[in-house]
Formats: sequence, C-alpha cells, structure tokens
Amino acid sequence: MADAPSSPEAPLAALPSITATRLDAPKRFLSPVSDDAVSPVLATSRRPTTSRLCTPPASPRRTTMTAPASTNPAISTKGWQLTAMCDAHENFEAVRRVSALNAEEVDKAIHDFEAMGIPIVIQDWDKLEQWDPELFSLDWLTQSMDDQNIRVRNVHNLQDSEMPILDFVKKSRAQSIHRTDEETERLYWKDADCPQGWRKWLRDNLPGGILPGNPKDLLRHLPKSKNVESMMCYLGIGDTFTASHKDIAASTGHNLMCFSEHGGSSYWFMTKTSDAATVAEYFQETLHQELDWENHVTTIREFGDAPFTVYVTEQKVGDLILVPSRGVHQVVNQGGLAMKASWSRMTFTNMKDALHSELLIYRRVCRPEQYRVKATVYSSLLSYTDELRKALELAAASTTDSELVDRNISHEDAQPLDTNLKFAVAPCLIRVLKFFQQVLRDEYDDGHDQYPHLASDEVELSHLACDFCGADIFQSFFECSACGDAEGKGVGFGLIICPGCYVEGRTCECDNMTPSQCRPINILIEAYNGAARILHQAGYKNIR
Repeated sequence: MADAPSSPEAPLAALPSITATRLDAPKRFLSPVSDDAVSPVLATSRRPTTSRLCTPPASPRRTTMTAPASTNPAISTKGWQLTAMCDAHENFEAVRRVSALNAEEVDKAIHDFEAMGIPIVIQDWDKLEQWDPELFSLDWLTQSMDDQNIRVRNVHNLQDSEMPILDFVKKSRAQSIHRTDEETERLYWKDADCPQGWRKWLRDNLPGGILPGNPKDLLRHLPKSKNVESMMCYLGIGDTFTASHKDIAASTGHNLMCFSEHGGSSYWFMTKTSDAATVAEYFQETLHQELDWENHVTTIREFGDAPFTVYVTEQKVGDLILVPSRGVHQVVNQGGLAMKASWSRMTFTNMKDALHSELLIYRRVCRPEQYRVKATVYSSLLSYTDELRKALELAAASTTDSELVDRNISHEDAQPLDTNLKFAVAPCLIRVLKFFQQVLRDEYDDGHDQYPHLASDEVELSHLACDFCGADIFQSFFECSACGDAEGKGVGFGLIICPGCYVEGRTCECDNMTPSQCRPINILIEAYNGAARILHQAGYKNIR
C-alpha cells in the first residue's frame, strides 16, 4: 500500500490506466486474484466462442449469463437426528451453544466468533422475560400483512410465484412435512421483508454489536438512494431449503428462529471462514458444482465426504445462529411451519475479503453484486472524514471557557469527548482510506478529462451494473449506445461493460464502445486527499 499523502496538498499519484487494448492489457489492469480465490475465466480469448455469451443483452443492465438448472437431489429430513448424524461422520461437529440468559457468556462467544470465524448458536432468547410470543406468532404476522400477496418459491423447480399469504399458510399446513416422490410443489417464502415490530424487538433486546446498522457496520454509511436491505424473513415447512451458499460479499450472517408449529425446526450445515478456499475447491473439483451459483443442494453424504469440518446444528425457536464471513451454509427445514429473521452486516474485515476475494469470484461466475461494495467504501470515507472533522472542530472550539459556555458544554465533558471521538474515528478512517486507494487504482485513467459522465443529478441515484457479469459500476465503464438502443438518451442508458470484462475481450456486437465514468474522477481524488488532510491535522502523518 502506498503512503498516504505526506502533506495536505499532495495529490494521489501513479494510478494505473483502464483503457489499454484488451488483448495485450498489462496485468495491472486486471484485479489481482488472491491465493484463495478461484482463477478467472475467458482470459485468453478476445471474444467468447459461445454464441449466447456474444449476443448483447436484450435490455441494458441485465447480465446475459445465468446459472444452470438446480442439481436438486431428493433431500429430506425424514429420520434425521443431530447426534446420530454427527456420530456417523468424522468431519461433522455440533455447533457450540451458549445461553442468552448469561450476558457475560454471550459477549465472550461473540468475541470468539469474530476472532475465529467458527459458527456459534446463542440459544434461549425465547426464555427472556422480554420475549413476546404474541408478537412472534403466525397470527400476528398474517394480520399485520392484511393478506397481501407474497412471493414464494417452489423448491422442486426453483420457480417463483405470487399468492396471498393466507393461501400460502393454508397450503403449507395441508401438506406432508416430508416430501414425497409424487409431489411437484413445495413452497418456501424466502427473502421477505422483516416486520417493523420484529425489527424493533431485535433492536431493543439483542447485543448492539451484532445488529444491522450498528457503528461497526459499514453498510450504515450508504445514502438512502443506494441503501441495501439485509434484514429478511423466511417461512416454510419441512423439506424446504436454502441450497449451499455464502452470505453476500463476505458479510457476516445472523439468523433467529422466531416461531414454529408442530415441532418445526431447521438443520444447518456450516463451514468456517478459514476453510473457504478448500470448500470452493471441493465443490468444483469433486462435486463439479459452482458454489457461487447457489444452486446445488448438498447431500449429507457429500458433506460427510468433504475434507473440512462441517458444523451442524438443529435450530429451534429462540436460537440465534451466527454465520461467519465466507462460511458456506445450507439450511433444510424440518417439521411444521417455522419462521426465521435473518440479517447481515459488513465489518472492516468483511470489506477486505469482499474487495480481495468475493467480488473477483462474482465477476468470474457472472453473479450480480447486490451490496455495492465500492460505493460503501466511498460513503464510509465521506462519513468518517466528516466525523473526524467535527471532532477536531469541537476540540478547537472548546479551548476557552467562554466558548464552552456559549455551546453549553462543561470543560470536564468536552476534552474527553473530543479525545475519545478522535481516537475512535481516526483508525476507522485510516482503514477505509486504504480500501479507497485500492478502489481509485482500479478506476483511474490518465485520459479521464476526455470521458463523458453521468448527469450530475443522476450520479447518486444511479445503479449501473455490467451487462455481462453483473458487477456494480461505481465509477468507470465502457458503453455502447447503439447496441443498447439508447441513442440520444445520455450516458448510462446504453449497453455497459465493466473494465474487467472489457480487457478480457468482452464487448458489444459492433465493438465500438466508449470509455465513460459516473462522475469527474477529481471528485473522488479530492475525497481521498481531504481524508488524508484531516488525518494529518489529527496527528496521523505516516499512514501505511
């Protein structure tokens, strides 16, 4: 990592270009692949040979590559028992459990989880005095939704459809809790909005450090126009499932079972953070599956034959499962209807893994990014810069008693506040600044002054994505208005290719793309240098 500017006026220098010829582009134009990432594809041919991949998308901002059909086996929880399952497979290990009734034990467990990246269960939330069984009930949920339509998935063919929530509940209750050979439909309500009443209970009763939007969650810095919703709910009966997957962009996952009926529970199969590369290799080399397409339901035998530890648990009401960053997990429901609330958060460690590993994999397998990682880095930089600036202004303003009286702050309260805020914010800004330097190196080009930009009022509202791989477009892209049927509509309405895809030979049908940027890049450079100046004023002069 290069040094931060040594003086307030020092510019960001020596940033690489993105516009070299595709075939002979220097390696620096391609994001470096870390040791635990899977090698990129299509790096040796100017144009993909598969006609489907050569054809421009039917409409802008839609990826042309789709995952193959699910390799869904006839998986069923019939006869499953956690202890017997772990006894039968040497690499199965029951997930460590701690009780929510012991606050000290919970704090230690969360610390261990963050440090080691191993799944953990915090149980007994339903035994708290504050637990509200009426709030966490199917009757409350259906009444609060007023029988509105919901989107459900048939786990047999992965097709989605809409129906009133009461119809879904009625159909689920009438069905066997175990799949049968004859059935063609078994519905699962996935990725549903979490009710506000549940959100409030979680905010009021769970440890603040694991909640979405907490001070260490970088996603909180995104403006409303770019906000991502990570809190979702899931409702299903036995033998509905979520196939093996990782949480989005290396984020950390959390899942609380809120209610169930007729013994409903969920079996979880999970891996730890440090096994991410081994798990990906096992899926590719042994199972012949692409893990990040999230379409393979892994059998117990396949998990049992794996060369890594599989952490297994049966989740019941009141169980909160913490899923580590990059940890693969598969969930299979058992018994009657069960409802879970789920959310993710993005820490500095998560962000590092997203930038260095997950985004590279997403682009290789053409998976949409969703969490807008580079935009989150930029928004975090602006937010922490502003927070540190305010802390320094407060410190400067509190030097005289008269100024303190004017601002209604006691001298005893002012100095600790200034000092603590500075030392809390500055390390965060330094870490984000280093992430942002990497982003700038990926996005910068010497010819930026000549490139067209989005209209100034569209930049914060835009949500552009590569029309080939689905990567989020933060700053630089190549565009063809002709192939995108967007002549005369302005920048950002045509067919869009990200720089990474372009240098690997992906282009539009007419092969006449214009390098473009979302905003003048001097705005981003000034944000970088502004953060460096504030750190310099705060006494941080040698940042590496």
